[in-house]
Amino acid sequence: RYVMTVPEAARLVIEGGGMSQGCEVFVTKMCAIRIADLARVIARKLSRAGRTSEVVHTAPRPGEKLYEELLSLDEIPRAVETERLLVVLQQRESALAASAPSAEAYGVQLSPVQREWHSGKDKCLTEAELSTYLDEEQILAPWMLP
Repeated sequence: RYVMTVPEAARLVIEGGGMSQGCEVFVTKMCAIRIADLARVIARKLSRAGRTSEVVHTAPRPGEKLYEELLSLDEIPRAVETERLLVVLQQRESALAASAPSAEAYGVQLSPVQREWHSGKDKCLTEAELSTYLDEEQILAPWMLP
């Protein structure tokens, strides 16, 4: 899966809202992780804080996808990226697209998206990197208190 913190989600709304020219879709570039890795890292961290936890594996629910796509294959040709965001521009075939802004209108360095954003094919964070991410973002801080 891809993960994003609440501050990253808020930044997406603010940054995308500030850049928006109309009809585009903004997506934060996120880290891919394995849910089983996340469960193991959280269980280890909580056990060090004196909390007991157990990782329980369950079967996928009916219809549940085992991966996520930040961009579909048909969106990639009309997508550009900034350092932190993917921007999917509106389709040129639509009547509204005639007034679509050029990439330069966004006021930041943009480049065409060069790769597929698919969590099942992306490089996932290692457990060590995931542990560092959780620490840096202070995600478990409320549960680490004595």
